[in-house]
Amino acid sequence: MITRRRLSVSQQARPGTQSFRLALRLWGPLGICVLGLALALLFPSRFPGKPAGQPHSEEPSLAGIGRKASKADHACRFWGMIGSSPQDSILNEQLVSGTHALINLGESNQDGWGVAYYSPGMLPPELDRPQLLRGGPKANHESDHGFREAVTEMLGLDAYCAMAHVRNASPGHTGIPDPHPFWREGVTFVHNGGFNTSPLISLLEQNAPNYLETCPPHYRDPYLDSELFLLYILKMRAQGVDRGDGVRSFSLEDVIAEAALDAYDAGAIQTAANCLIATADTLIALRFDINDVDWYKARYRETPGAWMIASEPVGTDTTGWEVLPPKSLGIFTATGPPEIITVFPPQGPYIFLGETTIDDDLEGDSAGNGDGDCDAGERVELIIALRNEGTETATNVRASIATEDSCCQILDDYEEYGDIAPGEEVPCLEDFDLAIAPQCPDGHQIAFSMTVESDNPETWERYFTLDVEAPLMELVCHMVDDTLCGNGNGRIEPGETFHLITRLSNSGSEDATTLQVSLAICHPLVTVTQGEASLDTLHAGGEAEPSPPFEVEVPASCPDPDVLFATVVVNGDWDQSACFEFMMPVGGFYDDMEDGPGSWTSYVVTAGYVDQWHHSQQRNYTPGGEWSWKFGDTGGGDYQNLSDGALESEPTTLRSHSYLRFRHWMEAEVSAGHPGYCYDGGMVELSVNGGEWEQIFPVGGYPYQIYSSGSNPAPWPAETEVYSGDIDWEEATFEITGYEGDARFRFRFGSDGSVVREGWYIDEVEFFGTDTLWSGADEVTPLVLHPGVEQNRPNPSGPGTVISYRVPESREVLLQIFDPTGRLVRTLVTGRVEAGMHVVSWDGRNNAGAAMESGTYFYRFRTAGMSQSRKLVLIKQER
Repeated sequence: MITRRRLSVSQQARPGTQSFRLALRLWGPLGICVLGLALALLFPSRFPGKPAGQPHSEEPSLAGIGRKASKADHACRFWGMIGSSPQDSILNEQLVSGTHALINLGESNQDGWGVAYYSPGMLPPELDRPQLLRGGPKANHESDHGFREAVTEMLGLDAYCAMAHVRNASPGHTGIPDPHPFWREGVTFVHNGGFNTSPLISLLEQNAPNYLETCPPHYRDPYLDSELFLLYILKMRAQGVDRGDGVRSFSLEDVIAEAALDAYDAGAIQTAANCLIATADTLIALRFDINDVDWYKARYRETPGAWMIASEPVGTDTTGWEVLPPKSLGIFTATGPPEIITVFPPQGPYIFLGETTIDDDLEGDSAGNGDGDCDAGERVELIIALRNEGTETATNVRASIATEDSCCQILDDYEEYGDIAPGEEVPCLEDFDLAIAPQCPDGHQIAFSMTVESDNPETWERYFTLDVEAPLMELVCHMVDDTLCGNGNGRIEPGETFHLITRLSNSGSEDATTLQVSLAICHPLVTVTQGEASLDTLHAGGEAEPSPPFEVEVPASCPDPDVLFATVVVNGDWDQSACFEFMMPVGGFYDDMEDGPGSWTSYVVTAGYVDQWHHSQQRNYTPGGEWSWKFGDTGGGDYQNLSDGALESEPTTLRSHSYLRFRHWMEAEVSAGHPGYCYDGGMVELSVNGGEWEQIFPVGGYPYQIYSSGSNPAPWPAETEVYSGDIDWEEATFEITGYEGDARFRFRFGSDGSVVREGWYIDEVEFFGTDTLWSGADEVTPLVLHPGVEQNRPNPSGPGTVISYRVPESREVLLQIFDPTGRLVRTLVTGRVEAGMHVVSWDGRNNAGAAMESGTYFYRFRTAGMSQSRKLVLIKQER
């Protein structure tokens, strides 16, 4: 859809225009001769000159970027733009009429400079594009030429027009020359002001998601706002713009005006889009400072043979300078007065997006928590206001919205606004309706397009985004409490009944509410005697424990060692859900190092190296504990050079699927010059039935490889994979399969003959396993069911929703729905049902068949020995 805009153009008739044009004709050839002679005297060794009798070539016309140059046109020799406060003496007519002022510009102002120019001498292959030169003490760059050489080259090539830009170095542009004029596709560009880069990137990627790949900017880290805006101007020039009369325009003047309005629409103009754009024979000055402040006034001044353009400030004396009107274009050529084009407000109606309101309460077509934000799982009513900043009334305005984002379903995409007068902001008569996917991630941004039409006829394409908030639930930890029916050591042994305490966190930006938490364990001998817990609110950024704790019974017949594979499912309001899987060892080997060295042994592995394993209180992982094993000097001291020591466990029984798990802390030497390589490190090795030691590998692999060099290498060959670098009490897990019998494992640390660091600490080591990997797919013995009811789906719901419940055996069940006051609405199930899972639907009606109003309801599930209630939200469908 094409946005139609009207531009108003006025010719600035200036006193003495005819005499000025005559002066140009007379001054041009004479000025060229005088300047050439002056330059030859100043730079006799550098002035390249021009062969006698060489014809004066003409610059070919560049489509859509200005006029065809002629010999008379470039009687205007230099053009200039000042971007920050140089000395007043620089700002005079000599800036654009001679070499001395240009040289002084480079020498007197120490804030940097930039020059760009065009010349017919660039037509040969070696100079096939306009030249950009940058320099100055604060703008040094490896490709810079000196300023004197720049002036010499410009004059020697008989430049059509040139642009000088002086500006202080900008923060955040480390390593980037500032000022930074840009040239691309026959257009030279400098900018004074500030853009937000993200809206510019969005504009560039509209209908061209790979634009920045196919037309890459020179600077990416960071993106430069000025370069991105130039790219957008060029993109629009390739597409053309609708002038409002059915004719597409590719002129640079129209394109710049349209680009400025688009940037304004998108919120990209942070302070100002004050730019100077040069083609072969034309300068276009854009003044679009959004608050029309004095600092960003664009001024212009007539000088002998040229126009001088300056962005504020222009020094203390502004006598004789004319001000470019706010939000306008000035088009300057050598052969006449400037054209002034009004960019904003455009003639006719002109529609902007106004205030956006999100209604997410439980009334009407919305269903949410009422916080005024767009949250995952909610249905929201979107009220978008439109503002007319044009000069005429927009009649019979209507709009439709669209998105390609799979996280959003638009339920009502069309709304009407009526007439919108100039300066008036009007909300839609009703509202747009959206459904946000429950699993939409926190912080996700949904992009929308809006097509606005009126009877004028006018059409505008607008774009906006909505930020989605969501909870992000994680299982922080799980703890075993076996104090009531066990030995109280916090470990699971056969014959115990234990409580499982889970702790959840919410790292998202939205609360998770009305959480129902269930536990399932796939094991033929184990029974979950209490598998349901709840949590009213898990606050954003907080942690909490559902209650009551789960209860699990492990019979004495359970093997030792064995593994319980557990699944915790969390369901909450607005269909928020999470699932966590983890394993819990039964029996097996465990040592938290708090009871002394125990049966651990340490020794030197390679003769000539040293062993420094010892029981240490320097660092510890176990909550409330003090001890761990350390390789390194006592206390916080470093390990020695040429180390190779092993810490060996007692024998333990292998199962078909065995697991070694521990916590460790490390500081060891890595290679600064070879990423991913190290000189010192640690590994884990395994010996089965007294056989040779062999290295085993953790889930995810070791992070480093040994880099051997010098005469005193580590005890392992190059490329050996090890732990190294900095590790802060990280959990490591090793899966061991394919072995039978008894096994011993050892932690082995080695170092070369150079740099040393603190070493390696080991804590909370456990070795366990199982002969059967029980999973949800295993059906040898079904999971023991316990009575309970699930959250209805969907929730919030329309007139139809389903509720699932389960019973372990045939029994009496009562399932009823109540309103918020406790009055019975509907009985869904009453009587005896068979064992298993059951599903029942509710059509939103009461026992008398009458449709219920939208709102919050509760349903209660009762059976022998238990009662459970949950909340549901009903949305009445009226349209």
